[in-house]
Amino acid sequence: MDEEIILKKRRIFDFLDTNKIGLIESEKLKFYYELMGLNLNETQLSSRLESITLIDGKISFEEIEKLSSNRRFQCEQIKVSGPIEKAGAFFRALDTDKNNAINVNDFRKLSTLGIFRATQEQIENKISTLQDDKITTAEFYQFIFNN
Repeated sequence: MDEEIILKKRRIFDFLDTNKIGLIESEKLKFYYELMGLNLNETQLSSRLESITLIDGKISFEEIEKLSSNRRFQCEQIKVSGPIEKAGAFFRALDTDKNNAINVNDFRKLSTLGIFRATQEQIENKISTLQDDKITTAEFYQFIFNN
């Protein structure tokens, strides 16, 4: 497989591995696929989870890679449309409490992944306008559209 694709997959996995233990929670598998540009329904996701070995409810990068080489799963992939949808998938992955907001540190982390174009100065200017050190979904999309 192309090294660039493997590197992209690894960066996304590491992004979701918030504890930095080499494993992600099984609930984050959907976000992993969204961030890779795939939109899976619940049946497709369940099918994948049944096909891998979990470690205390968590998934290793190697197990996800095994799924990638499984022909059964290669046929059912549906692409997410574009950069706005991908940015939204990253936002949802970070919005763990589902309150439609992420903290400024997570916003900074998103800016390092290259999913939207903005200078560090633009990011810091936006952060300086936020209340409660959080950026809402609406503020996030407005920022992406304007930068």
